[in-house]
Order: sequence, then structure tokens, then C-alpha cells
Amino acid sequence: MFSLFKSDVTVKKVAPDQVQVTYQRYRMQALMSIFLGYLEPISIGVYSTQ
Repeated sequence: MFSLFKSDVTVKKVAPDQVQVTYQRYRMQALMSIFLGYLEPISIGVYSTQ
């Protein structure tokens, strides 16, 4: 049942010189997805005061 949470044995390691670049890219992608996810209900009028 919990095999879904186990990591694959063939996981590619990030090269040491690419760790900072990869981290910054993933961090920006996470922040943008959160921002856009919260923006969507506002843009379609879910939180309308009318």
C-alpha cells in the first residue's frame, strides 16, 4: 500500500554545480503555481461581493 511513497532506485542525482540553479528554478515554479492557484478563483468571481 505504501509502495507509492517509496523512491525509485534509478533516481538521477543533480550534479553538485547545478544544485543551486535547480533549487532556484523549483522554488520559483512552486511560488508561481501557488500564486496562480490563488489568483484563479478571484479572476472568475468566486469571491465576488455582489
